[in-house]
Parts: sequence; structure tokens; C-alpha cells
Amino acid sequence: MPVVEPEVLMEGDHALLRHFEVTESVLRQLFHELPEHRVHLEGLLLKVNRVLSGTTCSQTATQAATATVADAAQATWCRRQRTVPTAVPGLVFLSGGQTDGRATEHLDALNRIEHLPRELS
Repeated sequence: MPVVEPEVLMEGDHALLRHFEVTESVLRQLFHELPEHRVHLEGLLLKVNRVLSGTTCSQTATQAATATVADAAQATWCRRQRTVPTAVPGLVFLSGGQTDGRATEHLDALNRIEHLPRELS
């Protein structure tokens, strides 16, 4: 089983939208390249970051308030729907340097989104 671990770091003063854009770009490129390496998506374990505001994001620096846990969950799931093929059976989220408590809050918010077609961990 191939384990693929693309990660866009959350360090910086970027807003949620910028992290969304960069992560989406990385995932689009990843899923463009995987077939060239004969990776079968049905057996892929995708370990991926959540979409988050940067660790030093401030309203003044970005003209947008730091995202809530619910905002991050919605952005993370929206990005997954737009970029991860349905053949990928599940997603494993990296902590990305978050505390255990904060990473658990983000995973819980993702799991509360209705009608998720994939397993999350």
C-alpha cells in the first residue's frame, strides 16, 4: 500500500484562503503525477494536511480574521472534494504541528460534516 504524504505547512501569516489555494494546487499536481508512477488510487493511503490559517495569521496582516475550527473543516473538506479522486478510500490527517487537543478539534469538526463519502482519521 503506497503512503503518499504531501504537506503544505501552516507556518506563516497566510489566511485560510491562501492555504486553501496552495494546498489545492499541490494536490492537483500530485494526482496528475501518480498515474505516471502506476499508483493505484484504490489502495492509496493519503496523509494530508488540513486547510488552516497560518500560525502567525492576524487580522491586520491578512485583512481576514483567523479561521475558526468550523471554517477550517469546511475549507478542508471543500478542497478534498475538488482535488482528491473518489477512488481514494480514506484520508489520514497530519497534525501539522498542532497540539494534540487542537488536532483532535479539527478532526472532530471534519467528522461532523454530513454525508462524508470517505473514512477520516
